[in-house]
Amino acid sequence: MVHGAWQPVIYQENRMTRFQNFDEIYSALFVDFDNIYTRLLEQDPVLARTFATNPQRWIRWIEGHALRMMYGDGVRRRILKRCCYLNPNKYHEFRPFFIRSAFLVIDCPPLTNYGKTSADIQLVMDCMDILSHQTRFDEVIILSGDADFTPLLLRIQEHARRSLVLSVGYVSPAYAAACSWRIREDWFMAQALEEPQEDGEAERPPRQPEREERRNGGGGAGRDKAVNLILPVYKRIRLVESIKQLVSESSVPVPLPSVAQVLQREQEATTDWYGAGTLRELLEFLDLAPIVFTATGAGYVFDPSRHERPADDGLRDDFCLSDQGVYEEE
Repeated sequence: MVHGAWQPVIYQENRMTRFQNFDEIYSALFVDFDNIYTRLLEQDPVLARTFATNPQRWIRWIEGHALRMMYGDGVRRRILKRCCYLNPNKYHEFRPFFIRSAFLVIDCPPLTNYGKTSADIQLVMDCMDILSHQTRFDEVIILSGDADFTPLLLRIQEHARRSLVLSVGYVSPAYAAACSWRIREDWFMAQALEEPQEDGEAERPPRQPEREERRNGGGGAGRDKAVNLILPVYKRIRLVESIKQLVSESSVPVPLPSVAQVLQREQEATTDWYGAGTLRELLEFLDLAPIVFTATGAGYVFDPSRHERPADDGLRDDFCLSDQGVYEEE
């Protein structure tokens, strides 16, 4: 239900159309702080601190995220309820930032010697309360990658409300399938947490990218060139995770064309492989251990504990993998 001037609601087969030509949708935002902050901390400590100390920045981004895709034109999101659940023993320093951003901060101290808190059940109870709230909330936004919330998302769906979820790192397929819209982790980090660029400032890569320069003598006799790699820490981690998962699911060494397809499909790898030029060069920079990359022939990634080392397949060494995933002579 969308709010504004009263009009009878006509239910159609495509329910998304019923939000067109209205002014607002009402949303409730629930933040599992410990879950999101610790996951961000593993990938990029600076962005993690931005998340914890400047909620207004990413709230403004969420307010405009996916509106047209979900509801059509002429709609804006209004977040009426904001709740943040955190462990005050570990993260009390961040409470004031959320309080100043109009959050109700619910302290969830450890209840056991193992550090288990009540954040999950508190979030679920508060979310269930809004389903019968006097104000009809049109959608629920949950910032957490905890798959324990899967039944909650299904219950939200049963009440004809939409759910948006942000998870950082691995997400359970069941959890992702239960939500109406999954906020892309890389978009959130790059668009909602990165420092805004000043007017007139030259275009630059994301905050503190890892720039590495080295002499590379592989790929053919007499070949010696410097490679400048522009790759944020969180993106490097995601690339490595995708490669390792691909290798773990394969019974044989994985050739580079297959790796290229996966990285471009799942991680939207850039056509210049983040400044490395070729996928071979990029793999030389990544820490894939215990996975091994060999440039033998076509090039392969494999797990020495499960796969036999690939033999030379007869392809010439001066061929390399281009950004289109085919072999071209340099």
